[in-house]
Amino acid sequence: MMAAAIGMIIVALALLIFCVAVMWKVFCKAGEPGWASLIPFYNLYVMTRITWGRGWLFIFGFLPLGNLIFAIFTMIKLAKVFGKKDGFACGLIFLSIVFLPILAFGKAEYTGPDPEKSTGAIIASAITGGIGIILLVLEVIAVVALGLFAVSDQTVQQTQDAVISQEVPEETQEEPDVKEEEGVQREYEGTPIEGYEDFETVSLDGYQWVTDVTLFKAGENTVTESTATSAKDGIELKAGFTLLAADETIEQRISAEVENIRKTLESQAGIYTDITVGEMVAEDGFVMQQLICNQIGADGVAYPCTEIIQVQLMEDREILVSSVSLNTSQATENTERLFTQACELYGIAFQ
Repeated sequence: MMAAAIGMIIVALALLIFCVAVMWKVFCKAGEPGWASLIPFYNLYVMTRITWGRGWLFIFGFLPLGNLIFAIFTMIKLAKVFGKKDGFACGLIFLSIVFLPILAFGKAEYTGPDPEKSTGAIIASAITGGIGIILLVLEVIAVVALGLFAVSDQTVQQTQDAVISQEVPEETQEEPDVKEEEGVQREYEGTPIEGYEDFETVSLDGYQWVTDVTLFKAGENTVTESTATSAKDGIELKAGFTLLAADETIEQRISAEVENIRKTLESQAGIYTDITVGEMVAEDGFVMQQLICNQIGADGVAYPCTEIIQVQLMEDREILVSSVSLNTSQATENTERLFTQACELYGIAFQ
């Protein structure tokens, strides 16, 4: 793609240089300085002086539509001032890239502008240019009018919507009050668990429910009003209250959670491989699903990883989402024992 772009640029520059050289030669043949072909607008003035004998007529080249008529007559006159006939003039009009070099580097000699004033050509260019200006003005007016109409219509629609919403209040399903400090980390005091000296529980407040969740006693813990996260020795424990969407089931929610994790891992294909989603385990008001994969470490070794997600329906649409994750690339001598105990506390049984 880059090579094609560079090639196009080179070709365009070559054509530009070629066209300048052709116009330089034409100007020199007509007794004008060749460098005039390099100066924008001035080169149009010189060309008009060569062909029409009056350089100021180049202003017709800036009239919409009129510039097309003026350019056609200019090519006709260019052929005549070099002693060429109508056939050559047609070539200049339709194949300038071919006939201009023939005129520039051929044997044709400049004979001077036609003594006839060509008033008809000038009038035709002026009338066509006037029509083009009128059409351009009408187009601008139409665009502005459409813009103003669109803004006005949008304002009217917003006003109508506001009036309707005031007259007929929209009936919405009541949502449980969300705590103002949800997501703000808080201090907590964990409760020890008998028989599990490395774990403790902390109380989480949902929208209507309160429950205890399990954390590591000496882990990297983050606790808010309704969520808790704990990490230690390659194991991460998560729990938090949230709500199901309208008409959403816990089976749909856990499938969506697992699918999001799978897509995230697949987007890092060079790091995670052999991604597998286990079958869903469902009971009354409770679902669980497991995802396993391998993580390629910096040493090139594949480290097994797993995440087990649980969704428990509390009441109405309130659910508790919890998970136990294991990354063996961060494992220590205590990881296997801690992972087994964490699964026991989260009600996860391996056969």
